[in-house]
Amino acid sequence: MQHIGVEGDIHYASIITPDDVGEDSYLIGPRFVFNKKRFAPYAKVLFGVGTLNLQFDTQPHSKTSQFAYAVGAGLDYKLTRSINIRAFDFEYQHWSYLTGLTPIAMTVGVAYQFH
Repeated sequence: MQHIGVEGDIHYASIITPDDVGEDSYLIGPRFVFNKKRFAPYAKVLFGVGTLNLQFDTQPHSKTSQFAYAVGAGLDYKLTRSINIRAFDFEYQHWSYLTGLTPIAMTVGVAYQFH
């Protein structure tokens, strides 16, 4: 069974960074799921905001936000009706900075599905 849903992602990578530069993204968009028994491979296209945080100790903290979009795919395993184990999730993001910043986000974890 196939269905279309909505996914919202927050990638907050500005807590501790080696070079005092953080990248955060706040994205939402459609997700296309192809259920195969307990496995649910999916593809997604997300839109939102990417924020670059410059946290240098010698300068005041500066933050720049721009439009961002992402394409991605992943695989969920249905543990229960509402809880999925996220085996992997991959996102290729493109931010509208002049440099064309293109972060790649890879995650694993647990996801809750609202019905």
